[in-house]
Amino acid sequence: NTCGKVGIRVHSAGLAADDTRLWFGARVTTVARTVTDLSRADIAAGLVAADFALRTGLLVPIDLAAAIDRAENWPGVKSARRVAALASPLVESPLESLVRLVIDDAKLPLPQLQVWIETAGGWYRVDGLWAERAVILEADGMSKYADAAALIREKRRQEDLERAGYRVIRITWADVRRHPTETADRIAHALRLGGATHRLMRTV
Repeated sequence: NTCGKVGIRVHSAGLAADDTRLWFGARVTTVARTVTDLSRADIAAGLVAADFALRTGLLVPIDLAAAIDRAENWPGVKSARRVAALASPLVESPLESLVRLVIDDAKLPLPQLQVWIETAGGWYRVDGLWAERAVILEADGMSKYADAAALIREKRRQEDLERAGYRVIRITWADVRRHPTETADRIAHALRLGGATHRLMRTV
């Protein structure tokens, strides 16, 4: 339904008793129902919300699955089911959520999340890892480069990872928002090439 204000569209749907709760005396939809409705309307927004809710303990998968089941045959429910399959408490930022969506859209394998890797320079936790290809994914929000020292540390970190035999691919906000197809192609190309560790394993 379109309301009186230009550019605003209102979608209505029934509410089961399990879809609402009291919050400081006001009745609101549960986190599971809210994530379901967001996902039906906008899969990217729904995945960002689902990942955050899982990470912070506001949502558990069984509640999301139940809310989606109650929305069976509603418009967009397939998108909600896809969000439920993709969402993870290990995702630490909206950018990481959107990168996973780009990867899944391209039907590429999803990486392991938040993996620790040992290098000659120490242990590093990476956003994503395709271990069998020796390829590392880093979701590069620019806020972590607050100063020159942080930039130098990040360059040293990448050098250590590459010396350990890994190929590193970095994805930014602009990549996922403006160039998703090209970004998926970059990831696919990196996976085809693999890292030096992968190539060494194949020759042994």
